Amino acid sequence: MLVFKLLTFVFLFLCKELTNGIELNALVDMDQTMVEVYHYMVNSFNEYAKDNDLDINLKLTVFTQTNSTTNTNDTIKGLLNNKSTKYDLYIYDNKNSANYVDYFINLYDYLTEGYISLFNDRVISDSCVYHNKLFGLPVVLFYDVLYANKMLLKKYNHRVPRTWDELIEISKFIIYNEKLMNNTNIIGYNGEFTDDENGSNSIYEFINTFRDSPYDFFPGFRSRNAYEALVNLKIIKQEISSDEIFRSNKIFTLEKLYTGRVLFAKFENVVEEIFDSVYYKAPLPGKLNGVSGSFVYGKYLGIPNNISEEKKKAAAIVLSYLTSYEMQKKMSITYKQNFYSPIKYLYDDEEVCTNVDCGLMKMIQPVFMPIREDYDSFAKNLRESIYDYLYNGATVEQALSNIEKYIELNDSDLYSSPLDDYNEFDPFGSKASQECQAEVAKSMACIEKIYSEGKAKSQFLEGLKFETVCMPSNEKTSPENCKTIVKQGLDAVCGVFEYNECKDFIAEDHVVNLINSRKCEKSEADILLLGEIAALKSVYLLGCKKSDSGDLCPLGQYATTKAIDFAFANFQTIKKLADQDYKYTNVNEFESALDFGNDILTLLPVLNDLRDILINNCSDASCNKNIIALDKMILASKEAYNKNQNVDLTKQYPELFEFYDSTLDIFRKNQCNMISKSDNSGATTLKKITYSLVSMIVATSVLLLL
Repeated sequence: MLVFKLLTFVFLFLCKELTNGIELNALVDMDQTMVEVYHYMVNSFNEYAKDNDLDINLKLTVFTQTNSTTNTNDTIKGLLNNKSTKYDLYIYDNKNSANYVDYFINLYDYLTEGYISLFNDRVISDSCVYHNKLFGLPVVLFYDVLYANKMLLKKYNHRVPRTWDELIEISKFIIYNEKLMNNTNIIGYNGEFTDDENGSNSIYEFINTFRDSPYDFFPGFRSRNAYEALVNLKIIKQEISSDEIFRSNKIFTLEKLYTGRVLFAKFENVVEEIFDSVYYKAPLPGKLNGVSGSFVYGKYLGIPNNISEEKKKAAAIVLSYLTSYEMQKKMSITYKQNFYSPIKYLYDDEEVCTNVDCGLMKMIQPVFMPIREDYDSFAKNLRESIYDYLYNGATVEQALSNIEKYIELNDSDLYSSPLDDYNEFDPFGSKASQECQAEVAKSMACIEKIYSEGKAKSQFLEGLKFETVCMPSNEKTSPENCKTIVKQGLDAVCGVFEYNECKDFIAEDHVVNLINSRKCEKSEADILLLGEIAALKSVYLLGCKKSDSGDLCPLGQYATTKAIDFAFANFQTIKKLADQDYKYTNVNEFESALDFGNDILTLLPVLNDLRDILINNCSDASCNKNIIALDKMILASKEAYNKNQNVDLTKQYPELFEFYDSTLDIFRKNQCNMISKSDNSGATTLKKITYSLVSMIVATSVLLLL
């Protein structure tokens, strides 16, 4: 596309006068099969330099398995550590990135912002930047795809699966029916969870497919997502694969792919006619349709910081060409779709798309192993921890706890996902005190049941993880999407509460008694665990408990339908009110900070709706009982907070709690007739309702983010 060519041309033109007959030497580590590719790239640059009078000549030294007995990572690090000036560019494996950061120049100082913006943001942030330093750019990237057997899918009229649930169900169905015809050699899924770095990559890749949105970062090992992923991984191994197949390496997978006996397999994209005729290629499935993850790896280009400034500028010209839109386009056309390009809009190019499946390439969601100085030991710990769970009987909690402990012991700031803190989740309270864990054991039996139920588990988490699907600020979602997700999540999790494991948890005062026991206050982990339990009990009371007629209670119905519509339609006003509520504790100060007329007029519809809903909710004995149970939890939490923090919230927020108590008294005493249409006619009452409503919005947000 013209804009990318112009950006590259401008950069090279500006640098042209800075060079004068410079010879540059590049070093690359590569197996014998890739030598041709690198010579092609070097020859392309030298032709380009000649055509544009750049007066730069690039030479290449290739360390292969045949001409060196030294590990290339050690060779490169040794040269850099000894401040060698023999090479002006290094093409390195990205798994060793952290070893080279200090030795390479910061490309932010040599490349324009416009040029850097051509690249996929995730590729740059996850594999090229460390401690805010852009130390390299990718030149050749490889990626994993799902191979799906065309003949078997057509035979049984199935499409390529988009979620892991679909892959499991399709595999079970086809394998069962093939066995009836004595075809017992079908491999449902290969896994590639080997005892080497490929196994670490596969683990990271699989967990990444359990993100809640294609826009999310890697969820982290403390997250619900990681727990979900591992539970599902074992299901795949047990139901459509085996220990032996899961542990098999790339050679095994390649051999089986050639035989056509693989139903589904994860493997790097290899452009061969035999594969394209036998298999569909697609992104790996995800927890949700539209969420995927392909492990991307390859070679990157860095410039050493101990060469002359003249050579640094000349090397930057070489780097900008080898990573440019023009070079990436040539590579895509010449080598088809063997390589993944990090250039954002390359796969909109018509010429490229005549040679490459651009539809597939656009769906690739890259994931990279973290940049760590202790990469090898980190990857080993990751494999050992997960394999203890997959093969040796360890629990998910133990596996994830081992990984967390390793990170904590080895300087956790070496790498962390930007969302790690937000996604931190300890569903089984492994960090809580022993006294707290013993106290909440009956609650945990219910929570364990929820997270062990595959379908219910995924739907439940999908429904509650609303920061992407149910946030009005997200332009890519809608009220209908949010309502669908919430309904599916509630339908799934509410069914689990009926299991015997949850009979104690759903008892009326169970959580109130936990709070009053004061045995979960010793640490932040105790409080977070208790908060998770209280939040889940709130979901049960408002989203699962039924009315006398067997329907969802009026408040629950409203929260899952009209309230969502209102939130999306009036997001800015609600946000403004919430922001103001954080700043002011006095009603009069709060009101004066608002455009009272416009803001209150915006809220009038929801206030009228709430009045009618409160009347209906109060009038139903079962629904009223749920509100009173929730009230007991709130009051117990308030008292616990007062004692723990040595404060009195009632004195800090007198008008709020006065209003709260007077409102809840109506429910406590079952005086539903006191909720009348005339109550909202006075400005004072309307203001109090508004203030209380905003406080409830803020409090609910905090509760759900615990």
